[in-house]
Amino acid sequence: LHDITEQTLLQEEKEKQEKLLVQQSKMASMGEMIAAIAHQWKQPLNVLFLMSQDFEELDELGELDDDYKKTFIKKMQKQLEFMNDTIEDFRNFFRPSKEKIAFDVVMGIKNILHLLKTQFKSNSISVNLTIQENSNTMTFGYPNEFKQVVLNLVNNAKDAYIGLRESGLLSKSEISNIDINIENINNFIYVHVQDYAGGIKQQVLDKLFEPYNSTKGEKGTGIGLTIAKTIIENMDGEISGKNENGGAKFTIKLKISET
Repeated sequence: LHDITEQTLLQEEKEKQEKLLVQQSKMASMGEMIAAIAHQWKQPLNVLFLMSQDFEELDELGELDDDYKKTFIKKMQKQLEFMNDTIEDFRNFFRPSKEKIAFDVVMGIKNILHLLKTQFKSNSISVNLTIQENSNTMTFGYPNEFKQVVLNLVNNAKDAYIGLRESGLLSKSEISNIDINIENINNFIYVHVQDYAGGIKQQVLDKLFEPYNSTKGEKGTGIGLTIAKTIIENMDGEISGKNENGGAKFTIKLKISET
């Protein structure tokens, strides 16, 4: 009876720690997503500001006509729709998946890449998504949580390149690549995320998915990959990481969904 009670307490403590890690990871991801929105909104806000200046000047000169007003409204609505879509993407990202469903991993990856495209561009990073011909990319699991894993992996790669630029080992204008390759092997989907930013230090690599063991040193929380592993394993999948081709390579393995 004592052993059973002790095991129960240990299990409860483990679940408590996992919930804490998940919450910490969500807060870290929220910060990253807010930064992405700030980047996404810079351009439309600048466009709206310039449009308002132009409108004001023409109004003072008495040169506003109906055609200009119609064009102005259409352009303004287009910018506002873009900003609204960004907020909707943000809301959807943090809406937890209540149950496992069939979803397309490619759509999940593209959604994250769309949210981060401005950050990639401003940091001279090119993300190359390659999908094996005739691949089945449907799996069964938690789509929003899967996006969180993808966000963590591509952000790690982005931050690794930024670190090289800040240390002077990479010029600011040189294009850096993140390659995402998707393939089917037997009845599984493999998602490979590869950067070429020097790889992961061996002492970190040895404990890669353990909590508070960050690939970013003091700049990281050390929980992103731990949560990524938990999410993928809850989808009956696997995630691994290693150094390859002068950088870090992460591989996600998920079952193909036939439904």
